[in-house]
Amino acid sequence: MEEEVMLKKISMNFYSMSNETEVLKNVDLKLHKGEILAIVGPSGCGKSTILNIISGLLEPTKGEVVVKGKAGYMFQKDNLFEWRTIYQNITLGLEIKKIKDKKIYQRIDELLKKYGLWEFKNSYPNELSGGMRQRVALIRTLVLNPNILLLDESFSALDYQTRLLVNEDVYKIIKEENKSTIMVTHDISEAIAMADRIILLSKRPASIKKIYDINLSIEGKRTPLKARDSKEFKEYFQDLWKELNSNE
Repeated sequence: MEEEVMLKKISMNFYSMSNETEVLKNVDLKLHKGEILAIVGPSGCGKSTILNIISGLLEPTKGEVVVKGKAGYMFQKDNLFEWRTIYQNITLGLEIKKIKDKKIYQRIDELLKKYGLWEFKNSYPNELSGGMRQRVALIRTLVLNPNILLLDESFSALDYQTRLLVNEDVYKIIKEENKSTIMVTHDISEAIAMADRIILLSKRPASIKKIYDINLSIEGKRTPLKARDSKEFKEYFQDLWKELNSNE
C-alpha cells in the first residue's frame, strides 16, 4: 500500500527560558494513499503539533519526516476575510503568490459549481451559513491541488447539527477528490464516522497508544451519517472512550 506520509520516531520538545517541555515521544505514523486517518487523544497532548510537523511549520527535535507531494492545511477557523467576496477569498493565496495560471482559475470555477457555491461566489462570508463557509475554506485549500489534506479541528466551531451536515459535505469532497487526509479531532464519534483508521495518542509526552482499523457494516456507499448507524459504531466508541480516559 502506497504511503503519502511517514513519521519515523518523531520526538518534539519545546523550550522556554525556564524549562523544557517534551510533547511527542517516538511517534511512528503512516498515511496510506486515499485514506482518512484521524488522530485523537487527551487535550494538549500534541495532536496539532503532529500536523504542524507534517506541514513543515515545525521541525521535530528528533526523527524523520517523509511527505510525498503537497499538503493543504485547513485550520479550526475558516479565516475568511469578511470584506472580500467568496471568490476573492478563494483566490487570495493566488494573488499573494502572483499565480495567473488559467487552469487553476478554471479549477476554482469547477469546484464552486460542483459543490453548490457557484451562485454565492459574489456573496460575502457573513451571508453564508457556517457549513457553507467551511466548504469555501476547503475549496480554498484544494485550489493548488494538494494530494494530502490536514484538518485541524476544522468543524469544532460549528453547532452540532451543522457539524453533522458539514461532516457529510467534507467527507464527500475528500472522497470525490481522492485526497489522503489526516484529521485531528477531540470528537470520538466524528473520528469513527469519518476515518478509515484512528490513531489514539497517550497523554503528554504523547506516543501512539493504540491504532484502530475502522470496519463498519454499511449498506451501499459509506457516509458519516450511515457510519453512525452501524452496529459496530458503539463498540468502537466505548473502547476509544475507555482508552482515552484510562490513566495508563
